[in-house]
Amino acid sequence: MEFAPIQFKPILKERVWGSGLFNSLFKKTHSDEPIGECWLMADTPEDESVICGGIFDGKTFKWFLQEYGEAFGFTPQQCMGLFSLTVKYLDAGDTLSVQVQPDLEVSRKYSQVRPLVECWYIIEARQDAFIYAGLNDGIVRDDMEKALQAGTVGELLYKKKVAKGDFFFIQPGMVHALGAGIIAAEISTWPGISFRLYDWNRVDSRGLSRTLHVNEALESIYFADSIMPEDISPAFVAHGHLEAVVEMLGEGRTLVDCPYFTVAEVKLSKGEHLFKTAMPIIFTTVSGVSRLSNKTYPEQFVNLAFGSGAIFPATQHGKIEVEEEAVLLMCIVGTITE
Repeated sequence: MEFAPIQFKPILKERVWGSGLFNSLFKKTHSDEPIGECWLMADTPEDESVICGGIFDGKTFKWFLQEYGEAFGFTPQQCMGLFSLTVKYLDAGDTLSVQVQPDLEVSRKYSQVRPLVECWYIIEARQDAFIYAGLNDGIVRDDMEKALQAGTVGELLYKKKVAKGDFFFIQPGMVHALGAGIIAAEISTWPGISFRLYDWNRVDSRGLSRTLHVNEALESIYFADSIMPEDISPAFVAHGHLEAVVEMLGEGRTLVDCPYFTVAEVKLSKGEHLFKTAMPIIFTTVSGVSRLSNKTYPEQFVNLAFGSGAIFPATQHGKIEVEEEAVLLMCIVGTITE
């Protein structure tokens, strides 16, 4: 059975740190809080993506996976329960809260079968923009506990200047935060758990602060005096062919290849680009406008622009038509054999 690519309605999230850009982009100008996140694909208890357009219009992602997921190219495990990946845009008008995801050992204490692993691709960044990624050298847990009491947590965090096109893989145990003036694409595993260590003493429009998970975060951070756990990463099937797909399409690079997902960037020139993939590919737009279709069903295309993404089926011949030039992220879900 052959399929056209599927696309989802964006899920918009109000966030105290949003700049308001997404409010204008998605015509949500009367929201109480700025919109900080646009979820392109999700299958969680709270948020389930709904297909937009085509013969499956209005059907949920979960329904599609149960009915057609294996025919589309996903493994039986990927079609069971909650889908293991979320894809979203972040609009950081202000610095995000300082968080950490626990490793597998700690995650299991909270009934999680796998850690939450994420990555950021910087779409736009102010000249002075930065992220926090890890701790400064020599920081131990006692230092952090004192900084939390004094409100000086930022002084202990490693500050990394960023620019458009930068990519960061956030591993479990790494304390991190996206800085102000950044628009980023985020790809992360699901389900999982993240602990908020510090939120800059910030309150929302109602004067309320967000919940912190200080003790859990302190347990999860890899400090200089931490005992690193033994490697208990799951076995996985190597993705292998994503680089070949990039080569078919244009100039590109593999950004990360881990047990849970592979992400690549591809830069497309004006014109028509053909490809074939052995696994479903999730496309996310960084810049430009393009049109994605299955050569068998050219009339059932999806438009790709900022704020939209799509999933293309396995074993199908695809075509991407570009108006001028475009930059896309491609992601393949890992085949975990836990």
